[in-house]
Amino acid sequence: EVHSWRIIWNFLFSKECQLTDQQISDTLDYISSNNLQNQLFQTRQLLPSFCVHIFKHIRLARRLFKIEDIAYKHKTVRQLIDSNVGEEKNTNSLFGQLINDPKLNLTKNDISRLAYEFLAAGTDTTSLTLTWACDYFARAPPKDTFKLSPDIFDMVHRWASVVPLSLPHVVRESFSLKGYHIPRSSILVYNLYAVHNNQLKSLINNKPQLNEMKESDKPIPFSLGSRSCPGARIAAPLIERILTEVNQEFLIQSATQSSFETISSMNQESLTPFGITRIPHKFMYIFIKRTNGIRRTSI
Repeated sequence: EVHSWRIIWNFLFSKECQLTDQQISDTLDYISSNNLQNQLFQTRQLLPSFCVHIFKHIRLARRLFKIEDIAYKHKTVRQLIDSNVGEEKNTNSLFGQLINDPKLNLTKNDISRLAYEFLAAGTDTTSLTLTWACDYFARAPPKDTFKLSPDIFDMVHRWASVVPLSLPHVVRESFSLKGYHIPRSSILVYNLYAVHNNQLKSLINNKPQLNEMKESDKPIPFSLGSRSCPGARIAAPLIERILTEVNQEFLIQSATQSSFETISSMNQESLTPFGITRIPHKFMYIFIKRTNGIRRTSI
C-alpha cells in the first residue's frame, strides 16, 4: 500500500512524497476504514443534501448518525495531503495541468478534494485489487509464468469487484429497459458486483476463447460513462505491472484453503460484506520463490 501511495503521488505531483512510511500507513488505515464503514444505502447517505450543512456545523448531529469518526478521519487525511502537496499552479505535473486548465476553473476546495480523491480512492482500490489478485492466483495459478494475458486481468477484476456499487448516475432522458420505465432525473446505481458475478458464472460454464469475448462480456471495474473512475489510466497499468512481476517471481498458495482450489461461481457470493469498497476475508498466503526451477518457500 505504501509503495502504491508513493507511485501515485509521484505520478500526480511529479515529486517525491515527504511523508514517512508510518504516516502513509496510518493515513491509508483511515481511508480504508472510512470506505468500509460508509456504505451507499445507509440512512445517512439517503438524507436530503441540506443535511450536509447540519452535519458540518453541529457535532451532536454527527454523533447521532455515527459519522463523527468518519468526518474526523476524512478531515485529518485531507489536511495532511493539503499540507504536503504544496503549490502546484506553476508546475508541469499532471495535477498542475488540471489546476491550470481554464475550462475547469477549479476553486481551492475543488483542488483539495481532487487531490484527496486521487490519492484516497487510487491507493485503497489499487491495494485491494492486488490483495484480491493473490486470492485469485492461489485458487487458479496462471499457466504462463512470464507474461499474464489480458483475460487474466479481466478475471482478477471480476473476482475482486473492489467497488461493488458504482457512483450514482442521474438519468438525462426517460427510457425503458426490459419492461421497466426509468424517468428522467432518476438516480441509478449500477450493481457492478452482480454484473461481474454473472460474467464469472458464464465464463466458468461456457469457457469461451478470448477472441470470442464480446464487449458486453468484459468487466467494468472502473464504472461507466462520465462518472467512471478518472484514475483508471493510472491504476490499470500499475496493477498489471505489479502482478506480472509477482507472477514471474512467485507461485502463490493459500495456507488456509485446500491447495489450488479451483475458482467456482459458488464460492464467491459469501466472501465479504459490502462497504464502498470490498475486502477479502483474512487469509495467509505462501509465496514460493521461483529460482531456476528450485522452489524456496517464504510467507
